[in-house]
Amino acid sequence: MLPMTAIEREQRDHAKQIIYNHLKTVPQFEQSAEYISKCILNGLLIDEVFFELDEVGTVNNQNHSVRNIRKYPRYKENIIELNKILKKNCNKKLGSL
Repeated sequence: MLPMTAIEREQRDHAKQIIYNHLKTVPQFEQSAEYISKCILNGLLIDEVFFELDEVGTVNNQNHSVRNIRKYPRYKENIIELNKILKKNCNKKLGSL
């Protein structure tokens, strides 16, 4: 799932805090949590936003993203399936609230 994970600019601070908090719980990373969280965040940060594409679902046009089905059309069916699974799981969680 990590290659399909991305963070938009406005999510940066929140995501960094989540990553940092998790790293602080791992003794081997505790001292370097700040630096490692910045490195991870830089790998996840995208410049373009996600958008919905008819018949596909959530995509983006970021160069390195497999969700960029214009650049990587071979992933289109995988993205469609992933979006269905994510939508189903999100609906389950919302239904249990």
